[in-house]
Amino acid sequence: MEPMFETIVEESNLYATQHNANLNTNVDEIKAFIGMLIYMGYHSLPSIRLYWSTDQNFYCERIAKIMPVKRFLKLLRYLHLNNSLNMPLRDSPHFDKLY
Repeated sequence: MEPMFETIVEESNLYATQHNANLNTNVDEIKAFIGMLIYMGYHSLPSIRLYWSTDQNFYCERIAKIMPVKRFLKLLRYLHLNNSLNMPLRDSPHFDKLY
């Protein structure tokens, strides 16, 4: 499993750099992020930001104590599993919509 997380870190950092952003994430942070996503699937709220809400009806300490909402959203924005620059062109016989 570790190589998978290392790939996610490498590709996410690269994708952020390609978009003039600095993500600078690591394996531990990606594991925490994915754990948060899994928990959010179980404990569903109408909006992602509500997990960090000051309204006690929505606030979720299990999520909020792991990382700030701005960091979570930045990871969500730049999470990448492959290098888009290597994607075959649409008219190529090797093109795959799932790439």
